Amino acid sequence: MTGTCEVRVTLTDGREYQARVLGGDSRFDLAVLKIDAEDLPVAVLGDSDDLMIGEWVVAIGNPFGHFLNDPHPTVTAGVVSALHRDVLADGESDAIYTPPSTRATPVVRL
Repeated sequence: MTGTCEVRVTLTDGREYQARVLGGDSRFDLAVLKIDAEDLPVAVLGDSDDLMIGEWVVAIGNPFGHFLNDPHPTVTAGVVSALHRDVLADGESDAIYTPPSTRATPVVRL
């Protein structure tokens, strides 16, 4: 998000908002955004320390939606194949592997 002048968020119902970047991590291509909106769905966050290898999960996201001009999410199911993997050379990451998965997407337990 370095050097980004404007960030817009498009919801699946077509609503579009200007977003503020609150933080992020370029190592993971991840940004935390804030939009001023009402009636948004809320997901309760879990604890990734409770996941087990072999557990079924769903990965939800659409990392290429902005390229395709398609705001609709994609969903894929798989099993947790590895936990606490370092995907960066500096060894500071703590990745959850869920093949096939989409990078930087939320994972939901089944």
